[in-house]
Amino acid sequence: MIKIALATVHLLGLRKIRIDKKSLPHTAHFMTSGKCSFDCDFCSQAKNSNADNRYLSRVIWPEYDENIIKDLLKRELNKKFKRICLQVVQNSNYLRETLSFIRFIRECSNLPLSISVRTESLEEIKKLFAYGASQVGLALDAVEKKDYQKIKKGYYYRFLNFLIQAARQFPGKITTHIIVGFSENEKQVISMLKKLHKEGITIALFAFTPVPGTLMAKKKPPDLAKYRRIQLAHNLITHNLRYSFRFNRNSELVSCGWSKKELLKGFVNTDLFQTTGCKGCNRPFYNEKPLSLLYNYHYKLTGNEFRQTVEQLGLIYDD
Repeated sequence: MIKIALATVHLLGLRKIRIDKKSLPHTAHFMTSGKCSFDCDFCSQAKNSNADNRYLSRVIWPEYDENIIKDLLKRELNKKFKRICLQVVQNSNYLRETLSFIRFIRECSNLPLSISVRTESLEEIKKLFAYGASQVGLALDAVEKKDYQKIKKGYYYRFLNFLIQAARQFPGKITTHIIVGFSENEKQVISMLKKLHKEGITIALFAFTPVPGTLMAKKKPPDLAKYRRIQLAHNLITHNLRYSFRFNRNSELVSCGWSKKELLKGFVNTDLFQTTGCKGCNRPFYNEKPLSLLYNYHYKLTGNEFRQTVEQLGLIYDD
């Protein structure tokens, strides 16, 4: 059995939902079944979570028999999507199930395949690539030590060092997730973005999303201005553009070294405020409800939308 994100289900024709054309996913998202052996406080799949296990973040993932949908996937995946992504639920059989999925999906499609998994084994990562994965995602999530150890219940420096080691052994093939909205400040996030980018790690930004039934269900999402400033810093860093970051006494970004006129002119047709991560991934409404404010835009902004979003930054400009 395999779980499939609801918008992917819609595009495959397995179930129809109401969704506008610009909100269609570019990546086909799948997830392995079972309960996770880890216990991240924010995750609906955590072993002690009381959340509905049909969800990951705020997305529903119906379950299907691989054998029944195999012919459909062979017909539709290459036509409808740019990439395939598997979210691995870390149960006791996760490696066997993941390798089995890679074999299965490689019989259906030759699209780039991203695997998001929690491991600290280079041999396991090597196997994933040998079976046909294109990228392997190792989610850091929390940039600050006490958050990582409290929320993810792991060893922060050990995992961070492993992430860097993996990136050096498999250059250009390792990705990670950063979640904004725990107790970290902007300076800490931006420092980590620079560190990870220097190692060639692709970074996907997420806004913390409270999910009913999880231990962090009552925590609020991050301040929008904070998230926008981190998006800007992420874009400047990962595109190797010039920057000169300045922070106030609260470690908030107040200047990036660009004037407002330069930002409005130079970034209007770019992906500055769009979803980040693997190439071809837009993850519609992963952090947000439809018709609400968007942290990560899943489509190209109009000129007016871009100008309005720049106003949300709250920076002190050099002009």
